[in-house]
Amino acid sequence: MKRRHFLLNAGLLGLLLACPLALGAEPADTRAGLWRESVAAERQGALDEGVRKAAAYLAAGGEEYLAAMRAGWLNYQKKDWPAASTAYRRAAQLRATSLSPRLGLLNVAQGMGDTKATAKAAEGVLQVEPTNYRALTALAAIEWENKDYRKSLSYYQRLETLYPEDPDALSGAGWCLLYCGSKRDAKICFERLLLIKPDQKYAKEGYDYSNAR
Repeated sequence: MKRRHFLLNAGLLGLLLACPLALGAEPADTRAGLWRESVAAERQGALDEGVRKAAAYLAAGGEEYLAAMRAGWLNYQKKDWPAASTAYRRAAQLRATSLSPRLGLLNVAQGMGDTKATAKAAEGVLQVEPTNYRALTALAAIEWENKDYRKSLSYYQRLETLYPEDPDALSGAGWCLLYCGSKRDAKICFERLLLIKPDQKYAKEGYDYSNAR
């Protein structure tokens, strides 16, 4: 009961207040039906109705983690960033080793265009999965924009180690190496990149810069 009241107080599923179902366990078929109705509403673009059905699912005794994830996703689509963040944070609390809610928080932060929140969310993802592509890419891009090319390079090199054939990792590492004054190493990155993507304009430019005297 305390957990469900947390959701109410946090505003995560406040529509429970308007739900005719009392808080408490309902038959499994009822819960499954409410979940399906939430999914059907989403498919029809009725996101508010989807949230209401998710709230009803929770009120009927549904699993709180699933309800929180559903609320996070639906509110993300609505661009209701505070509600989505609250939902995903609750899901992360409920499942400390779950990756999905942390990726949800990363989605929300990037949707808001909040660099600080994006970095924090990406770090949270890496705590669960240190090799996560999206999180490493986000942090590499942030440090690039901050002109901290050495730090950005550290993320791109981690990506390159994990995904040696990845064009973005090779390109990012190459340009960071150029800005750090390591033309020889940058040239190696751009040569490999041109093998993979011979028509990429920025790869050719990077190669030319790295080859210049």
